[in-house]
Amino acid sequence: MTADTRLRLAADRRMWRIWDDAVVVFEPLSGDTHRFEGPAGRIFTLLNDADRSQLELETALDSVSDREKIAEVLKLLLAMELLEPA
Repeated sequence: MTADTRLRLAADRRMWRIWDDAVVVFEPLSGDTHRFEGPAGRIFTLLNDADRSQLELETALDSVSDREKIAEVLKLLLAMELLEPA
């Protein structure tokens, strides 16, 4: 993934809730529940509003997290198929 790759929330039926900067995601098919610490909650909020690039997310979250942490969280969320390229 490059910094200008646009991302969005996965288009399936997973349910999620945000508490502070964390997000809890429930996957109805498997029955699994996952909790991700910040800045995952803010990433979900931003992507719920509109598709964004990694660079746009890093810029928007610059005051709450460093770019390495944001990139690490994005990589995890992509690997778990909670995010997808737009």
